[in-house]
Amino acid sequence: MFSMHEEMLNRITGLIKKDDRFIGLLGAGSLLTGEMDEFSDLDLILVYQNRYQEEVMKNRKEIARTFGSLLTSFTGEHVGEPRLLICLYEDPLIHVDLKFVNFQEVKDGIEKPEIIWERGNEIQTLIAKTNYTFPYPDQQWIEDRIWGWIHYCSLKLGRGEYYEIIESLSFLRTGVLGPLILMKNNQLPRGVRRIEEYAGSYLDKLNKTVAQPEAESCFNALNHAVELYLQLVDEEKIVRRYKAQQAACDYLNTIYKKTIKGEIL
Repeated sequence: MFSMHEEMLNRITGLIKKDDRFIGLLGAGSLLTGEMDEFSDLDLILVYQNRYQEEVMKNRKEIARTFGSLLTSFTGEHVGEPRLLICLYEDPLIHVDLKFVNFQEVKDGIEKPEIIWERGNEIQTLIAKTNYTFPYPDQQWIEDRIWGWIHYCSLKLGRGEYYEIIESLSFLRTGVLGPLILMKNNQLPRGVRRIEEYAGSYLDKLNKTVAQPEAESCFNALNHAVELYLQLVDEEKIVRRYKAQQAACDYLNTIYKKTIKGEIL
């Protein structure tokens, strides 16, 4: 752990211990994976007693301000986690995620948290009895949708909405290609987190799915995305939608010939 992380963690731990509303402080994120470096944020879970739920959740920002010089903070609805308070502190400049949960909510996570401090041993007992399971992508769910997504992108190509295509390709990398690549390389499917480190031989192929806002580039990136998906999907675990694939890819090529090549079809 780097000194700025250790300094902040020690400060928060010391203050939480003195606050009777809290019964535990847990570590998550890179604290668990051992991947923490100087660019890492600090992911913490603050466990409060149930009877203080309304008070704690109402005053999260005030609590966060006691931990250091808080520049800004905001809640995590945009990542689907309203209990999360995302904080930026100065002296040192550090990003700290503070997730406020009650005792029973400790078991709702996807990864087993690390106990930094607890009042008593109830949290330790609860964690020991909980089966934490990281969510893996449903490849049938993806297969049922991806050809509709490719057709949608073809429509945008025909209309010249290149930024729509770029946005869709980003979605495909984060929700489909990245997780499948990481799974192939025995990593947890965390979108495109550290994909440069773990993609291996797939990295060059993934790079080709990044488009510029012009027709030829978008067309090529879409084709590379399709090719990479077909290399990654586990056909033994799903029912392939071959007819949908053929129709979507044929339409993409038709749009290319008509829009980019200027052919009369």
